[in-house]
Amino acid sequence: MMGRVFALLILAPASLLAQTGHVAGVIVAKGTGEPLAYSIVGLDSQDRTAFTSDSGRFGIREIAVGPHVIHIRRLGFTPLDQKITVRAGITDTLRIELDR
Repeated sequence: MMGRVFALLILAPASLLAQTGHVAGVIVAKGTGEPLAYSIVGLDSQDRTAFTSDSGRFGIREIAVGPHVIHIRRLGFTPLDQKITVRAGITDTLRIELDR
């Protein structure tokens, strides 16, 4: 019986064994909508960090499904921690506004 279970696990698609999702978005200044280049975006539960591009955009791929806290930091702006829920096979898109 154990041999059959092992065989099923080997034949199962990887997507069934490790569900992941993705987060993408843009960080902007509250009030003006100005993109905030080189902001730091991090996930505490995954120990993963990304910087925003010149246009304030970021993306973090292959995140474990479930609840996470995303941390956003930018020099001259109030840091923000936001709860998110990552869904399997989905890229959630965020627009996050930071206060000066």
